[in-house]
Amino acid sequence: IDTIFLIIVFFHMLKALRVFIVLIVFIETVAIIPTADFVHPLDIVKEMKAKFKSMKSYQAEFKIVVKSKKSSKISSGTAYYKEGGLLNFTFSKPSGDTIISNGRQMWVYISKLKTVGIQDLKYKKAGKSIYNTASYDGLVSLFTRYHYKFEGNSQPRDFNGQNFYILKLNEKEASGGFSELTLYVDANSKLIHRIEAQSESGRNLLLQFSSIQMNENISSSKFRFKVESYMKSIRNPLTTE
Repeated sequence: IDTIFLIIVFFHMLKALRVFIVLIVFIETVAIIPTADFVHPLDIVKEMKAKFKSMKSYQAEFKIVVKSKKSSKISSGTAYYKEGGLLNFTFSKPSGDTIISNGRQMWVYISKLKTVGIQDLKYKKAGKSIYNTASYDGLVSLFTRYHYKFEGNSQPRDFNGQNFYILKLNEKEASGGFSELTLYVDANSKLIHRIEAQSESGRNLLLQFSSIQMNENISSSKFRFKVESYMKSIRNPLTTE
């Protein structure tokens, strides 16, 4: 469930950053920082917003690492995104697993169990949409829950041979989900290459992207899922009454 939620976080970022404007209280004294070199987090968010607004499609290799006190699990594969809330995570490890969204529903298929979770993205609880794909709802469901700032004053900075703006999100109120998120935003492309997440349960997750390609011609068939007769289906596994 944590892994699926992290993918949903990334999915909502793709949508929410189109309209995202964040206000941050400027605590430090500007006089001690050279004006020509100073970059405010809002500047980076604006550039990310422009980048995602122009993006019609997205393809990348991904790796997911889930670590707890007793175990570690690595998954990998190819991710596809298309304008309109279309999403596809095709796993090569474990082979056969997929997470697909057409913007209205999300299918989470576990090949080993021959089981598919069918999640309504418009699922209603307390009169509100929990996993709504609309840009504003994506913003509300994620960024209003976290305080947002740069991680350290030196930005961008080197990480594994690349320059990144590193952004830290800390949950405002404990919810039992991710208490902390860290985003690694490429200094040149302004695309998210890495997301780190820590949950209150002590589980750490990493979602990393490489070989990123934008505006590729991705077939619409990537974002359709057929529930076969041999599959066990579970409705709305990510939400409870």
